[in-house]
Amino acid sequence: MAKDSRVFADDIIHMTSKKSEQLCDEYLRRVVWYDAELQETFEFVTNHMKLSPVTIEAIYKDRWQIAIFFKFLKQNQKI
Repeated sequence: MAKDSRVFADDIIHMTSKKSEQLCDEYLRRVVWYDAELQETFEFVTNHMKLSPVTIEAIYKDRWQIAIFFKFLKQNQKI
């Protein structure tokens, strides 16, 4: 586990409303983690059941950094 994060929850969930059951009838996974550096709690829903919660956290954390980088490029470069 990364030293700056802590997994609070790793749950298997199922959407139960009529509309959500029509859109997604699979079981999903909910991972909640706390980032001590940012002092924020993050909650992610995924269909990845075999990865560790720490791996899921790292994937989303890296994905967010990539999204910020591309936003910077789009705003500051003529592409």
